[in-house]
Amino acid sequence: MPLRGQIFTDVVGSPYDVSPEVLLKRYGPEADVWTARVILYILLSGVPLFWAETQQGIFEAVLKGNLDFESDPWALKSDSAKDLIRKTICFRPSDRLTTHKVLCMLALPL
Repeated sequence: MPLRGQIFTDVVGSPYDVSPEVLLKRYGPEADVWTARVILYILLSGVPLFWAETQQGIFEAVLKGNLDFESDPWALKSDSAKDLIRKTICFRPSDRLTTHKVLCMLALPL
């Protein structure tokens, strides 16, 4: 298990769930949190977070980090679902909600 503050440099993961910091080859355990959030995005939307015709295109999209909440299916999703994704899929790991805060948000009455 990685230790807090430990830095990794190997590029790992699949193109669809790789975090920006993994692509930049300087990351810690927060990269795993990104992956969990990407899975949440896919569960809510049914589509990958970032998509392109090629693996390099996907990586470029991850590094740009533009989220589209105007296209289907997001037009039909709640503002709270969009807010959760916005706060968890942030380029900088320090800007992302912690897992504890996400769990607290999910525990609120719907």
